[in-house]
Formats: sequence, C-alpha cells, structure tokens
Amino acid sequence: MREDGLNLNDLRFNNSNRCQEWTGHLNWTLADKMTELCGEVGEAANVIKKLRRIETGAIGNTESQKNDLLSQLKDELGDILICLDLVADAAGIDLSDATIGKFNKTSEKVGLEYKL
Repeated sequence: MREDGLNLNDLRFNNSNRCQEWTGHLNWTLADKMTELCGEVGEAANVIKKLRRIETGAIGNTESQKNDLLSQLKDELGDILICLDLVADAAGIDLSDATIGKFNKTSEKVGLEYKL
C-alpha cells in the first residue's frame, strides 16, 4: 500500500491503461462502464445488508462474519472508486475537479463552512 495515499491522477493513468489492456479491442462504451459501476454498487449494498442483519439480530448473518464482511465491503468500495473513475474518464470528466466543485457547491447551497 502506498504511504502517501491515493492520487486521482495516478489512478486515472493506471486505470485507463489497465482497462485498455484488460478489455483490449472491446472498446467499452460509457454505458458499459456505468453498468459495471452499478453492479459494484449493488455488491457493496448486499454486503451492507448482511452487516445490517448482524446489527439488528435478524436471521441470516452472525457476529462471527462481521470482520469478513467488512473486508468484503472494503474491496467493493475500492471497486466502486475504480469503476467510477472509468466512467468519468469515458465522459471526459476530471473526477477531482468534479468532486471539489460539487462538494463546494453543496456546502454553499446549505450554508456549511467546509469546502475543499
């Protein structure tokens, strides 16, 4: 793991190149990449559903599964960010600029001091 954290420019460069190597001539469209992202979000939601069962005592999952489920959630959240970057790349959007702009716009809209 990197000691200096994630740099979105590094993610974009390596993600784009890896995707091209992985899918080759398939040339996935924006819609294909969005579908992949939705699938990953669904997988994360399924893990959270199982964690919620543990929290509420519902039948289906047990406390002994919690650490494994949290590890699965960590992986799914990583997949979501990777896929989100591929969607943004396909649309020609700088994810860093988009995030900063939207975060600050929302803070201003609702009167919060925190801005990026």
